[in-house]
Amino acid sequence: KANRPYSVELCGGTHVRSTE
Repeated sequence: KANRPYSVELCGGTHVRSTE
């Protein structure tokens, strides 16, 4: 589950709005 440029709450459950 990598950090996507959008909210990955549907993929992990964490709000990550960053581009790794």
